[in-house]
Formats: sequence, C-alpha cells, structure tokens
Amino acid sequence: MLVRSDSFELGQTRIAEVATGRIVATVPTEAAYLSGNDRVLGLAGGAAVLYDLAGRPVERRPLPGNLDVRSLTLGRLAPTG
Repeated sequence: MLVRSDSFELGQTRIAEVATGRIVATVPTEAAYLSGNDRVLGLAGGAAVLYDLAGRPVERRPLPGNLDVRSLTLGRLAPTG
C-alpha cells in the first residue's frame, strides 16, 4: 500500500495499491503515515486518527491543547545501533 497526500484535493490523503495503482480509499487528512497492521495514522481536526485501509476511522485520540494549533509531521524514527 502507498499513502500519498492529494495535490488536487487539499486536506485529503489517498491510499493506493502499489501493484495496480488503484486508489482504494481517501482519508480526510493532510498528513498521514502507513503504520503496521494495515492501518493509516493521520492528523485531522485536532486529533490523531487511525484509519483502516478502506478509509474508515478505527480510533480517534484528541491532541493535547498545545499541539492542535501547531503544524505537526508524522514519521518514523530510524532504529539506532
């Protein structure tokens, strides 16, 4: 799977199958990261939202008040050692 922000629709991220290029879902977030267990982690509406690969929200956690107005970036830290 591939997660990519949509340059045509601001505030949307597309989830696509790499082998076919087929868009399987769109989630309402500008920043998204493909996490483990076939989930997509995104930031939307002052919350961190976990979506399934069909674009359905699975879990939503509000961000602390001092973070919801800042620009946040999702990513993964590389292991050290």
